[in-house]
Amino acid sequence: MEPFTITTKLTREDYFNELFVSYYRGKINITIAIIGAILLAITILQALTFITVLQSEHMLFSLAGFYLLLRPIYKSLYKSNLLRTNKILRSEVAYTFTPDAINVKSDGYNASISWDCIYTMRQTDSFLLLYTDATSSLFINKTNLNTKQVEYILSKKPSKQ
Repeated sequence: MEPFTITTKLTREDYFNELFVSYYRGKINITIAIIGAILLAITILQALTFITVLQSEHMLFSLAGFYLLLRPIYKSLYKSNLLRTNKILRSEVAYTFTPDAINVKSDGYNASISWDCIYTMRQTDSFLLLYTDATSSLFINKTNLNTKQVEYILSKKPSKQ
């Protein structure tokens, strides 16, 4: 396929939504959220049967339940606030896809990333996420791509090692 270029600008809302959905999709995070909901349910049921002031252990259960249930929201807000400090993510980024590499260019940043350096890929409704390591990814807006281009990028997905 001939090299092609797309331009993407990531908004804070898009970034937050992608992180939020990915945190709540993980099996571990779902399990943790369920445990948090159970702890909250236990606290509420105990509070309804005992009309007295909550004892300290009940308060601990409720705090732990809230934390576990809302943990993905906290993590998403924290990560989306990091967007303020990352000028590359905030600016308009031009991605050029070639057979050998992805060329990334934005204000003050120019890089060429070999397809071999892509750790993994993930596809959402709006974005292709090309991970360069376990925590960093390139956000490619799928609305700027046609079907052949999406298939081409996904065909470069690294094999499991």
